[in-house]
Amino acid sequence: MKGGVSIERRAVLRVLGGAGGAALAMGLGACSPSLSSDARKVRIPISDLPVGVRVRVVYAGHPVEVLRTAEGVTARSLLCTHMGCEVRWSQGTETYNCPCHGGVYGAGGVVVAGPPSHALRSEPVRIQGDAVVLGG
Repeated sequence: MKGGVSIERRAVLRVLGGAGGAALAMGLGACSPSLSSDARKVRIPISDLPVGVRVRVVYAGHPVEVLRTAEGVTARSLLCTHMGCEVRWSQGTETYNCPCHGGVYGAGGVVVAGPPSHALRSEPVRIQGDAVVLGG
């Protein structure tokens, strides 16, 4: 204890981790200047969503995938329904895979294997004018 002050290592790491996370979030937002959002909506110019390309956005604090097809647009949560880890799309197998406990979901978000008991959650999304609007 130097100078009578004791700082717990965990407290310091917690503060530094939070600051790093905030800086990362700000940096990621800076990479998407055309993306706008408020507490309940994310608005993406339709020109930023080519048909067939899966785009990851953050909606209500959680990762969501938006996919535009010839038929319209869909959005689904990327949080595994087992323990909440973020799933990743595998183009090779056309599945969403959870790196935490081996959950596997088909292209439509339905459970194919592993511990999850529910499909990936769909999110409300619509095309409005020249934009895709995610949320209420």
